[in-house]
Amino acid sequence: MHIVVIGGGIVGLTSAYKLAKQGVDVTVIEKNNNCEQETSAATACMIQYSFFKPFGFPGAWHYYPKMMLTESKGTHIHKKFDPDLWRFLFKIMFCEASKEKLKKNVANLERYSRLSLAEMEDIRNQKEWDFDCDDPGILYFFSTPENFENSKAYYDELINMDYQFMSPEECLKLEPALKHWKGGDTTGGIYAPGDKSGDSRMFCSALFKELESMENVTLLTGYTVEDFELENGKINCVKTNKQDIKADAFIMCGGYYSKGLLNKIGVKTDLYPVKGYTLVMPNSIDLKVPLYADATNRFVLTPLGNDRVRCAGLADFEGFDFKPNQKRLDYLKKKLNSRVPDLDTDNAEELFGMRPYVPSSGPIVQKEKYDNLYINIGHSMLGWTLSLGTAKHLADLVKKDFG
Repeated sequence: MHIVVIGGGIVGLTSAYKLAKQGVDVTVIEKNNNCEQETSAATACMIQYSFFKPFGFPGAWHYYPKMMLTESKGTHIHKKFDPDLWRFLFKIMFCEASKEKLKKNVANLERYSRLSLAEMEDIRNQKEWDFDCDDPGILYFFSTPENFENSKAYYDELINMDYQFMSPEECLKLEPALKHWKGGDTTGGIYAPGDKSGDSRMFCSALFKELESMENVTLLTGYTVEDFELENGKINCVKTNKQDIKADAFIMCGGYYSKGLLNKIGVKTDLYPVKGYTLVMPNSIDLKVPLYADATNRFVLTPLGNDRVRCAGLADFEGFDFKPNQKRLDYLKKKLNSRVPDLDTDNAEELFGMRPYVPSSGPIVQKEKYDNLYINIGHSMLGWTLSLGTAKHLADLVKKDFG
């Protein structure tokens, strides 16, 4: 059996890996000359198995319109005519914002989180891949009592993973680098000891090399998907800028590009790209535990290896605009400087990515319209966290259908 995986980011590579491990022949098609060049390289590098908060929640119907009127904040929604955005926000506010839908979407994220955790442990036990993976947990800390109390209630009601509430003193004891935090006191924290950190770009590179070594895997970089050939209710082949490629099944893992590719064959999705930014700097504050700042600050800090730290943040609804917005990068730097002035943002590496969101906050792993088409999309901001779990689910679906 031959399967084509479209997309060579972390979701596509993990999907190809799980399928190849089942013994099928796999071809990965990636438009860039190397994998891990886009969103998979620009993650926060947190592997957050214990924290997920969908975009849809009770009260979302007035939260997002308010965001549209707020400039230079953690969330930015552009005001251009954008039917895809209006449709996306409408479904969040009126289709995914009930208490029942919130519980369902959190349960879906938790299911994939548990799958991913098990798959990650298997890889770490069996492979010697170097991607600076560490097990310090993640500290979610809060600068206002209101945010802390609301999050405690959210965790108690909806989250079934391992976590513990901490006082400000306990937060500082866990992570002494919080002494560098300026511009407001920490009112408390939620510590998730089972969460991890790891360099997603290094992981993709190690996984790519592993796939290169497998005889049943072909990696085609610099190949752009242009169209599909349909025949008798199936996809017969994918047409690229270099050649047509036939296969028995096709897996769409193209991140935010998936929407346009699927449109070509009449498969509609509510996928919408949400832009985020990342700064990579020397770890001059000796940070040990990844820090997830609350809604007041809208950014995270992740230590990697012994020498660097990543700051990632912002959620910008700007349509399919695949260019960085320097004003937003400058805003992130300004915000970080005001809170952690001891970090050197002037010489930081600047990255950005287009997180592929769906109104439910995803992910979506299923057969779609044609007998041999599967999608693995919509991981939102949790592609690094959930990719191994969705890859496992996808491989199981394909095995069930094709034996």
